[in-house]
Amino acid sequence: EAIQQADRTRYYHPSSPITGYSGHGNYEGDVHYWGVWHSGEPFEEFQENVGRFMSEYGFQSYPGIDTVRRYTATEDLSLDSEVMHAHQRSRGPEGSDLDYGNKLIQRYLKRYFPVPEAFDDYLTATQLLQAYGVTTAIESHRRRKPYCAGTLYWQLNDCWPVASWSSIDYYGRWKASQYAVKRAYAETIIPTVQRGETVEVYVASDRLGDEIDCELRLTLLDFGGKTIWEQARNVVVTGREGRLVSTLSMQEFPDVAVDSHILAVELLHDGRVLAEKTHGFVYPRDLKLNDPMITTRIEQVGETTEVVLQSVNYASYVHLEMPVAGRFSDNYFDMLPDREYRVTFVPESKSDVSGADVVVRSLFDLRPSLLTSHLGGGSDSESDRVQR
Repeated sequence: EAIQQADRTRYYHPSSPITGYSGHGNYEGDVHYWGVWHSGEPFEEFQENVGRFMSEYGFQSYPGIDTVRRYTATEDLSLDSEVMHAHQRSRGPEGSDLDYGNKLIQRYLKRYFPVPEAFDDYLTATQLLQAYGVTTAIESHRRRKPYCAGTLYWQLNDCWPVASWSSIDYYGRWKASQYAVKRAYAETIIPTVQRGETVEVYVASDRLGDEIDCELRLTLLDFGGKTIWEQARNVVVTGREGRLVSTLSMQEFPDVAVDSHILAVELLHDGRVLAEKTHGFVYPRDLKLNDPMITTRIEQVGETTEVVLQSVNYASYVHLEMPVAGRFSDNYFDMLPDREYRVTFVPESKSDVSGADVVVRSLFDLRPSLLTSHLGGGSDSESDRVQR
């Protein structure tokens, strides 16, 4: 209106976002998509609501227990305490519902993950939930390249310690989602999409230069590492598009229990792994996980500290902690049985970590709650479920 008053010949293009103007939908122009979160739509809607540039979307989580303890006393360690309410960024459209954000997190958590009883485990579970949702979004955008040519999640960091959409908390601690988006924004990724009993495998790359010939390896495994089925095929990778490269029907495997098997996907070029992913056929809450029995050892390679891990059974969302402040090169990742994984640890100060005990946990350790939360937040019934 202001431009029209000043110069009626001048064209104005609404943006950031264009959605909501002139009847434009979530599939056009610059999109801020908040159907997930404010409208309570499932994460699967990220796969359908894809515009030309996804410049805002996201999901909340709580910071970890070390950060929460910086602004609470022991008696405050409850979601409905006055202090925790004060440190919850989302209070509804009018700002009057102190539990607005808490209830949304609870609703989504019950749909996708086990709901732990212990307070610190609950905080961790919300970070896994956030990582799961934001990864779904980013992969959906990247596999639609070049139709979608940009994706920016909300948000990177915080201006105070709070439950928010950030992937790095106020004290600089990386949440699970920061590690997840680091992987989701890698130069080349292999997103998977499940539609009923069919799994689609895509390749999406931002690499520059000519096309390259790669090998795609698909392996169906039980949680003990036994190979049920495997396939390899040649694929061409280009930086110009996301491409569907394989479709797998679980109907080919009538005796395979979807809650105790995974699909391991690898993309190789000249024998080097460009990208890898594990695909679960059910939500994380429904996986029938066994104790992964993870073993660790710390190796000092020059001035670099490496944590070496192996597991007997499949492990989901493996997360590491050190008794000294620092950052891991990767965290909250999946492990396949009988494979060696190496993670670098960089301490904030020149601490001697050679004798330190690394704490390793995974989704298996997040025991579901037997209590009924005051937050409620949705039904556990089968009718409330959606296909992944």
